[in-house]
Amino acid sequence: MEDVGAALGALAFFAFIAFLVWHSHERKLDRRRLRLEEQNRILDRLGSGPELAEFLKSEQGQKILSSLNEPEPERPRNGPYSPYKMGIVGLLTAGVITMGVSVGFFIVANLTVGEFVIPAGICGGIGLGCLLAAWVQYAIGKRWGMLGNSTENGRSARRLG
Repeated sequence: MEDVGAALGALAFFAFIAFLVWHSHERKLDRRRLRLEEQNRILDRLGSGPELAEFLKSEQGQKILSSLNEPEPERPRNGPYSPYKMGIVGLLTAGVITMGVSVGFFIVANLTVGEFVIPAGICGGIGLGCLLAAWVQYAIGKRWGMLGNSTENGRSARRLG
């Protein structure tokens, strides 16, 4: 019976990860779908060919035409929201959350028979792994100059380690 509980716990964990990946993908598709619908509404409003050609010659038509060709905005490569820094923040967040879950499992294991020791150890290992990965990524980024010395509001960025 203990093996079934551990297997279900592992299955639930991986199902949750799959859900997060699916949800992120769906959000991207929804943004693209909304943008396409907006563009179609604009084109439907214009009607026939001669009206469309006349509208596109106007200043407002040029603005709309240029907005149709704009690519999706990307995150800045540098600054406080660079993908590298956001990766470190994501690893720290995942590490803290899984360590908190691990502590919760250890508390429940001490209050009950102790069936939650294995999930507590697994979550603790994952949490420590995430925190270690964040520390390594920060150290490498600092050494390679990927974190930059950005200043915000006239203050220099604090050093983490």
